[in-house]
Amino acid sequence: MKITSPFITHWLPLILWLLFIFIVSSIHGSKFHILPFVSITQIHIEELLSYRQAAFHAGEYGLLVILTYRLLRLKLNHPNNFIYLMSFTSSILYAISDEVHQYFVPGRFATLTDLIFDTLGIILGLFSIRIFHLIIKKSNSF
Repeated sequence: MKITSPFITHWLPLILWLLFIFIVSSIHGSKFHILPFVSITQIHIEELLSYRQAAFHAGEYGLLVILTYRLLRLKLNHPNNFIYLMSFTSSILYAISDEVHQYFVPGRFATLTDLIFDTLGIILGLFSIRIFHLIIKKSNSF
């Protein structure tokens, strides 16, 4: 049995991912500083956290823009560039709202650095979509 419902294939993954981002952003800030190892100096721990956090933000929003693009492409009858722009804009707006949300969570902060990594992830996600389309187009031309 093949699942073809647009809700299950397009809406649900996006809704679940938005919910995941919201839940992760709601975790008290002190919970992120608990690591399973203690043999590294404090400087290395902070450095590791910053790299891991940057990668997490970029990946989190890269996937968000891909899921958003999939849904908008299904629902909108517009040129592809418009769908890219709408996917970018809606993902950036969600990233901004996420930072505002974190401002009100104890132990968390709204930072421009997080927003920059979110934006980088969004750009990389859109770039990945473009590369995917070019590969598909090239393979169909043979």
